[in-house]
Amino acid sequence: MILRNYWIENDFMKYYVMIKELDNKEIIKELKKWYNTNIIECPLCQKIILIKETMDYNKEFEGRICKSCFKKKENDAKTETEKGL
Repeated sequence: MILRNYWIENDFMKYYVMIKELDNKEIIKELKKWYNTNIIECPLCQKIILIKETMDYNKEFEGRICKSCFKKKENDAKTETEKGL
């Protein structure tokens, strides 16, 4: 079983009372809408993250990655540069 961390943002929480009063089909519809507009999976580590927490990887890779993968790649690039000197 794979466990993932899901982050909830304030924009979602302000709709909590409204969503709480909806029936199951409407709740699922609202949650899917929020998920599709606010969540992305990091293509490198498959961690679920908020879109606003992602980082642009580079110009060749047209995608966004999580901050931890961005830092790893940045550190790898620094290490590679230092080895080359």
